Amino acid sequence: MDNIQVSTGTSAARIVARLKRDAPDIAARLAAGEFRSARAAGIEAGIVKPESLLTTIRRAWKRMTPAADWFDALSGGCYLAAFRLFRSGQARLCRAADLT
Repeated sequence: MDNIQVSTGTSAARIVARLKRDAPDIAARLAAGEFRSARAAGIEAGIVKPESLLTTIRRAWKRMTPAADWFDALSGGCYLAAFRLFRSGQARLCRAADLT
């Protein structure tokens, strides 16, 4: 076994080191090219926690450009209203008419 000294972080090197230590079978599958990335192998092994849908939406909200706001105004406001609900943490089931 390799003596890798990577202590913290979420880099590929850290994930590979943890896989070699905690899940050598998945590390071997990663080395054989079975996984697309070290992160995908880490998720399979339970080392890396996948991002929640809400976190993904919040990240997209922060990157939203004025052009996206313009598109939303043309599409009736549903797109932006849905993101506002998720951003505020008040997401709930509702009819499309409730979003405008």
